[in-house]
Amino acid sequence: MQWLDKAGALHSRAQLPWWRMLDTAQPCNPALERHLRVLDREGPMALVEANSRFANYSFHDYLLTASTAR
Repeated sequence: MQWLDKAGALHSRAQLPWWRMLDTAQPCNPALERHLRVLDREGPMALVEANSRFANYSFHDYLLTASTAR
């Protein structure tokens, strides 16, 4: 996972340490605002833009999603 801090510095963390950090983190407040936008879709696959705004930060990512039989 990679992100930019408020000063614009790039940070990164592997997924396993990120998950471990989430397991021990205090619960956070729900997002103040959330938006999902489908950018492209072909059959069971879609590219989705996700935006969430919290009190102290915002989250922006692109997600590749798949519809499965399960």
